[in-house]
Amino acid sequence: MKTKQKLFVAFVINFVIVALEIVGVVLSVQRHGKNVFQYFTENSNYFALIVSVIFCIGCVFAVKNKTNVAHFICVLRYVSTVCLTVTITVVLFVLIPMFPSTFLFMMFQTSNLYQHFLCPVLSIVSLLFLENQQKLYSSVIFYAIIPTLVYGTILISLNLLKIISGPYPFFYFYLVPWYVSVFGCLGVFLGSVLIAVLLFFIYNKPQQSHSKKFVNQKNT
Repeated sequence: MKTKQKLFVAFVINFVIVALEIVGVVLSVQRHGKNVFQYFTENSNYFALIVSVIFCIGCVFAVKNKTNVAHFICVLRYVSTVCLTVTITVVLFVLIPMFPSTFLFMMFQTSNLYQHFLCPVLSIVSLLFLENQQKLYSSVIFYAIIPTLVYGTILISLNLLKIISGPYPFFYFYLVPWYVSVFGCLGVFLGSVLIAVLLFFIYNKPQQSHSKKFVNQKNT
C-alpha cells in the first residue's frame, strides 16, 4: 500500500475512533458520573479522542500541503496508543482473570465495548501498520509512560489519604494484603514500560528496514 493510501486509511480509522470515543464518553459519564476521572480507562480514551481529532486535522493539512503529518502528532498518536494498550492489557490479563464472570461485560457491554475493545484495537492497528511513516526517537518511550506514572501517583496518594477508595482492586490499600497492592501497582507500571518499548520497536521497524536498504545500496 502506498504512503498516500495508508494516510487516507489512517484518517478514516481515526475518524471512526473519534465517533466511537464520543459514544464511549457519553456512556461512561452515564455509568460513573462525577467519578469518571478516577478510571485510567476513561482518561486514556478521552486523551485518545482528542489526539485522533488532532490527527485527522493533521492529515488534512498534510494532503493540502503535500507533506507528512506533523511529527509531534505522530508522537501524540504513539503515546495515546500506548495508554489504550495498557487499558486493554490490564482488562485482559488482570481484571478479567480476577473476575472471570465479567468477561462479556468488560469487553462487549456499555462503554466497555468502545473503551476496552474497539478503540484500543483500531488505534493499535492504525499506528503500527498505517501511520508508521516517520521515525520515532527513543525519548518518546519516556513520554508514553508519563500518563500511567502520573495517574498511578495521584490515585495512590488519594487512596493512602483515604480521600477515595479504589477504583481498581490493587488500589484498595486498606482492604487487601499489602503485597497485592505492591505487586499490582508495580506490575501495571512495568507492563506499561514493556508495552511502550514493544510498540516503539514495531512502529520503527519499517524505518530500520529502509535504513538497511539504503546502506546496502550505498556500499554496492
